[in-house]
Amino acid sequence: MGKTDLVSALAHEACLRGYSVRFTTAVDIINTLTAAQTVGRLKTELKRYLHPAILAVDELGYLPIATSMAPSS
Repeated sequence: MGKTDLVSALAHEACLRGYSVRFTTAVDIINTLTAAQTVGRLKTELKRYLHPAILAVDELGYLPIATSMAPSS
């Protein structure tokens, strides 16, 4: 069983117990929010990731994140 299988199984169990869950990849979050910011829809798109009780993020750390997307100190 790999990491994706594990997070998927945990997300599924959370759904069965009544929790709202969003399963996505880190790259999808970055791409979606970057595109949304470009067209002025960042707040709306951000709600998709902040609304569920559980946000299951897969493939975290597989690809480097551009410094323009990194939080400022």
